[in-house]
This record gives sequence, structure tokens and C-alpha cells, in this order.
Amino acid sequence: GKLIRTVMRVAFLMTPILWYPEMLGSELLDLLYLNPFYCYLDVYRTGLLSGEVNIISLITMFGQTAFLSAIASFVLKTYSSKVLTELFLEKHA
Repeated sequence: GKLIRTVMRVAFLMTPILWYPEMLGSELLDLLYLNPFYCYLDVYRTGLLSGEVNIISLITMFGQTAFLSAIASFVLKTYSSKVLTELFLEKHA
């Protein structure tokens, strides 16, 4: 649990929520696509502010969603009894 919280805090600070991507400069701007949260944020931010969506961010967002959905489906099928037991015990404990 502590590791996940630490990773999420670092990812939050690395995601341009509190700052604009243009503040990095052009040489580091491409590195933002390595951040899994950036594409989701970029699609919503540019869509709401300018009415245009960056196609690279949109494709990356759909690719990440499909990849994570496939992993979640595999884990759920493999460990469905354990997952349901944990959910049931957590809910009624």
C-alpha cells in the first residue's frame, strides 16, 4: 500500500495538473507521453479549452485503456475466486 501511494504521489507531480506542459520546453515535451496519466489529462484539457484534441494523445489513451483492460481481464479470469473472496471479506469484515 505504501509503495502504491508513493508512486501515485510522484505520478501526480509529474503529470501537468498543477503546471502547463509548455513549461518543460520542446526538448522534454515528448517525454510526457511516457507518463500514463498525461494522455488522459491532455485529451480532456485540450478538448475543453480549445475544442481540439491531440490525435497522438487520443490514440495513446485508447491504446493504454485497451492494454490495461486486457490485463485486468486476464487477472480477473485467473484469480476470480481469490478476487471475489477478498471483495466479499473486505465488504463484510
